[in-house]
Amino acid sequence: MQEIKNIICWNKTDKGTGEIFYLTLETTGKDPEGIEILSMKNIRKSFRLETYMIKSKVSKEQMQDLEKLHSVDPKAMLTSTMEEEDKRGQDKLIYNMIKYAGSVNEKIGWSTIVFKVNEWFGYEPKFRVKEDLDIFRKIVSISNLIQSKTRRSGADFIIAGPAMGARIMDLPQFVYNDPNQPDLDRSTGLIHKIGALGNKFSVIINPMLHWNDESIVIGSNTFEGQEGIYQYEMEPEIIETEEISPDNLMPYIVLNYKNRMALVATDNAHLKYYTLNTTIKRHNILTHLINKIFKK
Repeated sequence: MQEIKNIICWNKTDKGTGEIFYLTLETTGKDPEGIEILSMKNIRKSFRLETYMIKSKVSKEQMQDLEKLHSVDPKAMLTSTMEEEDKRGQDKLIYNMIKYAGSVNEKIGWSTIVFKVNEWFGYEPKFRVKEDLDIFRKIVSISNLIQSKTRRSGADFIIAGPAMGARIMDLPQFVYNDPNQPDLDRSTGLIHKIGALGNKFSVIINPMLHWNDESIVIGSNTFEGQEGIYQYEMEPEIIETEEISPDNLMPYIVLNYKNRMALVATDNAHLKYYTLNTTIKRHNILTHLINKIFKK
């Protein structure tokens, strides 16, 4: 199974619709002594699967040439390629949902005035990294913040791009994966785990991010019956059809890879994630405005 699916709650299904049942904590008030009273509430959330299609088209003549001259199965090759493309698409969808949820959580502490000012000037606050050890300290701090907000556990993983991942690998708290274990996700360009940080945080690399993307997504794993992100997926289908090209009147084999899935975030899923934007330069609203003026 894809590495990124290990940090969400992934399930197989054979139905086009369904419901998620989970427990959430809420404050119901205070007792006479002023102590907050926590209660658990059972929540039900409905979902509907969406269809994702990938299409491949090749002429019968090409397929016959490949089979006879090269002794390969072109249908199997095309199917394998579409499967990998579907996995990359799912990786991107899941990562984007987690990153967006983390961005929402990051902005929760902003006042209305701060939010309006940042929006007006197009300013995005960033954490300045003066030395690499600052990264580890900040991750631990955010993990504690996640624990205090969710009242369950701290962060379990971090997701970074190739450049930030290289800096994290240089930290003394980082330990590589067992080199004897196969890493299929890495070899096929999928989001993959490279090791652990501080004997607690799984370090996951997203190779689809730009090299200069210095953001770090920090989060807690989702388990059945808890707040978080859920994915429900049907067994994919391969539909084969034939068609005649109107250009050269040649017969073509068309393979349609059909996958139905639902990606669902619970109401308070954002509390489990945090998106940390970093920089090595001085960064505040004043430097942002100066850079903006001089770039113009």
